Amino acid sequence: MYAILGDIGGTNTRLALAESPSSKLLHIQYFENKDFEHLDQIISKYLNALDLGTPGSVENAAIAVAGPIKGDQIELTNVNFGFSQVEYKQKFGFNRLNIINDFTALAYSLPHMTEGDLIQVGGGKIEENANKLVIGPGTGMGMAALIPCDISDADGGSYIHWQPIPSEAGHSTYSPNTEREFQLVRALRKQFYRVSVERLISGVGIKTIYDTLAKIDGTAINDLTPSQISKLALDAEDDLAVEALNLFCNILGRTAGDHCLHFSAFGGVYIAGGIIPKILPFFLKSDFRRIFEKKGRMAELTKNVATNIITHKYPALIGALASLD
Repeated sequence: MYAILGDIGGTNTRLALAESPSSKLLHIQYFENKDFEHLDQIISKYLNALDLGTPGSVENAAIAVAGPIKGDQIELTNVNFGFSQVEYKQKFGFNRLNIINDFTALAYSLPHMTEGDLIQVGGGKIEENANKLVIGPGTGMGMAALIPCDISDADGGSYIHWQPIPSEAGHSTYSPNTEREFQLVRALRKQFYRVSVERLISGVGIKTIYDTLAKIDGTAINDLTPSQISKLALDAEDDLAVEALNLFCNILGRTAGDHCLHFSAFGGVYIAGGIIPKILPFFLKSDFRRIFEKKGRMAELTKNVATNIITHKYPALIGALASLD
């Protein structure tokens, strides 16, 4: 077998196989992380069930993890699945083991996304062979860029190699822009001192915004989950929930627009993660796109950049496979 592919999130692990670099994903399975003490237990269970448990039965591996990649020892941000790359490579007999950040994997997937895998938000177009950006709120807030590199081949021709640029931009400091946002940050700084973008653009960020606005306004704070707040906003049953979710969309739009300019992402900005598809009707009516474009003298640039929501079920697995090519 050519490769095992993995997408390790804070809650679930998704695994698949590929028979070749251009293969479709095979034998996709989900595992709940809470049922296992270590990641290698999940990998072993998966491979053994497919009669591939003997070391060397699978040639390569590419695993996307939620956390920074630095050195041999890998520590995941939201699950206690630390491991050594060297030990895993030896244990499973892999010729090649790629451990990449989950948003690096999403960046790798972008050239492989088709129109059927995307929902465009607003205008703009995708410029061919231009820098791309993927950003996404989920358990946290991830981001990565993808840069086209013109590579000369031995025959005197050339080809495009897509090079991902990893990022931990979700942990950058959030910069408020409206009076309501300044109120929000002033209140949050009493609790956190430093307010990162991820504090607001994430699943827990929806609740953080809602609870903090309630506190600012002196209204009762209902102990609601992010999903409950989102549903109230979608159903227009709670004015504060509507405001909180609008603010969430606005901050995402401003952040995406900022980083579009940082990376000159004229090849498109792509929105990943599990939150946006769940609030899609609300999101499409929000001011996300207007605020994405609202960049003063640079507005003509952002106006022409396409923003797309990724709807493919397994983009990180697609990207993991692409990283082996």
